[in-house]
Amino acid sequence: MKDIWYADKRDLVKWSVLIKLAELNQAEKIIQIAYYRISEIDKMEIDIDGVGHKLPDAVINHFRRIQNIRELKTDIEICIFDEPFENRQEYHNKVVKHLANQMNKKCIVFVDPDTGLQPPKSKAAYQHVLNNEILMIWHSMKKDSE
Repeated sequence: MKDIWYADKRDLVKWSVLIKLAELNQAEKIIQIAYYRISEIDKMEIDIDGVGHKLPDAVINHFRRIQNIRELKTDIEICIFDEPFENRQEYHNKVVKHLANQMNKKCIVFVDPDTGLQPPKSKAAYQHVLNNEILMIWHSMKKDSE
């Protein structure tokens, strides 16, 4: 997920579905694995009378800070894994450790890459979650896994 896409109309639907699924399944926690990628939002400018101005940090933090979803007024705990997604292996090792520390309640784990899972017949791009990575996440969620 990139900063620039956070809090768009898709997030309204995405988080509505997640909250409803948690309620329907009596889950106490939603864990979002964000596949967070630092974007170029800091370089964006607004033009006022022909003069470029950097977007104010307060505005960026309000509209594009992924952690803001934790402020949603709900009884369901929301945990965001927003480590930058830079090195695949290191990232997934951190995800597995994070999940091991978070699986103390009934929860929903939401894997949230930019473009989804590895396509079945085409080559996966950097922003896809690979099948073996999903399997690793799945096995790390099982309490009795070996």
